[in-house]
Amino acid sequence: MNIEQSGYLPHVQGLRGLAVLAVVLYHAGLPLHGGYLGVDIFFVISGYVVTLSTKQQITDNRFSLGDFYSRRIRRLIPLLALVNVVTIALCLFFLSLFGEIQKGLSTVRWSSFFGANIQLLNENSYTKLTTNPFRHLWSLAVEEQFYFVYPIVVITAIQISKWTKKVAWDAWFGRLFLALFTASFVYYLLLTKNSLSESNLKYAFFSITPRFWEFAIGVLLAVYSRKLTNSFMRFTPVIKFLAAISLLIILSSLHSNHHLPRAILAIPVAATAGMILFGDTGRLGMFLASRPLTHLGDLSYGWYLWHWPLIVFTNIVYPGNVAAAIAVSIFALALSQFTYQRLEKPFRRNLKIRGAKAAAVLIGSILIVNISVVGANATGKLAREKLLPIDQVWGDSKNNVLEQCFLGEQYVTWVFNEPNTISELCSWPKKTSNRYPILAIGDSHMASYSGGLMTAASAIGNEITLYGAAGCPPIFAAPKASIQFCNRMSAAYINAIIAFRPSVIILSGRTSLYSSKVKAFDGKEMQVPFLDGTYPTDATDFIDSYIVQLDRTVAFAIKYGAKVIITLEPQHAQLSSQSLIQQYFPGLVGDPNSGSVGRSKMRELIRLKINERFSTNPEVQIFNPEDVLCADRNYCLAYQNGEPMYSDDNHISMSGSLLFTEKWKQILEKALTESG
Repeated sequence: MNIEQSGYLPHVQGLRGLAVLAVVLYHAGLPLHGGYLGVDIFFVISGYVVTLSTKQQITDNRFSLGDFYSRRIRRLIPLLALVNVVTIALCLFFLSLFGEIQKGLSTVRWSSFFGANIQLLNENSYTKLTTNPFRHLWSLAVEEQFYFVYPIVVITAIQISKWTKKVAWDAWFGRLFLALFTASFVYYLLLTKNSLSESNLKYAFFSITPRFWEFAIGVLLAVYSRKLTNSFMRFTPVIKFLAAISLLIILSSLHSNHHLPRAILAIPVAATAGMILFGDTGRLGMFLASRPLTHLGDLSYGWYLWHWPLIVFTNIVYPGNVAAAIAVSIFALALSQFTYQRLEKPFRRNLKIRGAKAAAVLIGSILIVNISVVGANATGKLAREKLLPIDQVWGDSKNNVLEQCFLGEQYVTWVFNEPNTISELCSWPKKTSNRYPILAIGDSHMASYSGGLMTAASAIGNEITLYGAAGCPPIFAAPKASIQFCNRMSAAYINAIIAFRPSVIILSGRTSLYSSKVKAFDGKEMQVPFLDGTYPTDATDFIDSYIVQLDRTVAFAIKYGAKVIITLEPQHAQLSSQSLIQQYFPGLVGDPNSGSVGRSKMRELIRLKINERFSTNPEVQIFNPEDVLCADRNYCLAYQNGEPMYSDDNHISMSGSLLFTEKWKQILEKALTESG
């Protein structure tokens, strides 16, 4: 068997080494602006190498579907499982327990089923996922999805060849892949022709369909390599020069946010193809086949897996420190050398791991990763309960109210809607002789305000009842993601209002969640319907449908004699995350009081709409948390006296809630006085 037939060519392995080096330097923060394109080089090489190997297996009559997938499992799965489990453990220490870790664990769970790219596509753009230590697994998911399609095309080509008995299988294989290349490339061009369309660019980046043409280029190079080299042999020096220069220029200069037509991606792909076909001779060939580069190519898979999570964690400790990122990347390289020798090579060379044994390795790795995710979630939950200021400020009475009366799981199958039960379980302080009962309803934002609300109500000698659920807005309508459950909560709200006839009703919710295309709770959209039951489809209607339902709820409350307080959503904060490493090593993560609060156009628009509709209604008051958090300053507080005002990017912490106590007292006293 010659070296080409085995699927290993030194210059191609060196090119793989250059690709991973470009990616790592880009992630480390060095000014290699197009380093992310190293992934595109990987894709072309993968298509090329797997086809060389497949051609030889078919020639030797050794190709089978089981053997194909066994080789992929031995090659990819063991190290991936190890890196994921180690990263999951580190997430518990470095990531915020209030949002960041949940996003990361969601990605790794999807990655265990080869779908990280799908999950990330639904989450956000690539450049905004900088704190997700599993972000880089999107490319591995795309490659694995390619491997689902590839053997099907091989088998189809073999069968067609048998039926026709005139044309060899590889000719049919080339034709099929040429058709797939054309379809994918045209689709990619159509998606990216408007380089300002973020949704199209995001889909073109993360999805296998518009990425398939890059793998197909590599496949076609392997199928037609002899014809191509013979046809263009006399242009070899020119092709090598153009390929090397264009790849160097584009890797160093093409920013990831560059608003050029994305057809420009064809340049590095074509350059990679040229270097694969003609880069094995001359000085370029000697450079690519040099031992340092080919060894980097050997370690490329491990280095790619290890480097990104370690860079993410390092950036948490040393934000913006390029030297630290480079240092940890070198450590990742050493780690990849160790795992290459101790794990990758032994598994790859163990030909006994095939068929059922290979399937066992795959299933075992899926179980190990998902058990680790479950364990990390459970550990994170326990840690959150210890870190939350709620336990430091309130005793059992307050905890019992929220534990029983704020339903944190959006998929529970029951709610208690008997007013007497709600009054008994959800009121605080108990046995207060009061004339003016107060009812607060809503989602987790209501719960986050509870500390200040309960303190204020107690201070003015009144009992307050709090009842709500995650993902259920304080209106008589249910969002798409939880229709049945939130409809039952709406019924409970109505029953409580009719039975209690409260003097004051407080409506508190994360309004922006229900007034946009934001996805939450298993990736489902959270818009609320219009009064006729139809859900808005146009972005301009999202806020209007919420305002209409809010108006309906306010009118119902006023009908039953209540004054209404509508709480606005606080501006979102960017905090130096509440992680275990910050709690136990506060000096290691920089200034614990660092943070900023940014304004959102969406929340500003919602605030204006609510003010426009309700500010002139004498039965309604509007509580704006910015009156306290921002006051007359030109900024809003993220921390005060070392205490965080937020528990995550959009929920007020217990310390922040208590900061509102005086404001709540003023608003409640005004409402109670006016109610008579």
